Amino acid sequence: MAQSEDEKRKEVADRFQSGINEIQTQLNDYLEKNNKLREENQMLADKLQKFIADHEKRESYVQKLLKTRELEAKLAEAKAVQARAVQEQAVLREKRETERALEECSLLKQRLEAHQLVEEKLKEQANFSSHSPLVIIVQLGVLIFEPRLPSVKHPLLRTGFAAYIDTSLNVLKEWNWRLL
Repeated sequence: MAQSEDEKRKEVADRFQSGINEIQTQLNDYLEKNNKLREENQMLADKLQKFIADHEKRESYVQKLLKTRELEAKLAEAKAVQARAVQEQAVLREKRETERALEECSLLKQRLEAHQLVEEKLKEQANFSSHSPLVIIVQLGVLIFEPRLPSVKHPLLRTGFAAYIDTSLNVLKEWNWRLL
């Protein structure tokens, strides 16, 4: 009996020791797995930190790029506004020059018409009498009253041919000119 109790105790002790060994093995396995998981977690945390840092760098780069594009767009818009202003000024300048040229053309046309009218009258007088004193006065009158400024209208257009001749005679009298 004492032997059988010793054997039973030995069996229980062996089972107990085997259970403890099993638990110790499981604990070692769990510790090993836990260490591996901790290393993996640390590695994933490092990767996540690197990913976040890269993302922040990219985000910063994109923001700078957007700001650059915005500034370039504003610059292009300002240049377009400036170009439109320069073009409008050029158009206005050309319009003023065109108006001035048209005014000058109109004045020259008026002068031409006045000279043509005088020429017609002179031809009529020349047919009437080629040596008439009136012809000489009219010829001198054309020279005396030829307009020099664009704002002055030709006397012939303003008062008619007879008044023009009278004015020419008065000028000649003031200068004490004699008729031939």
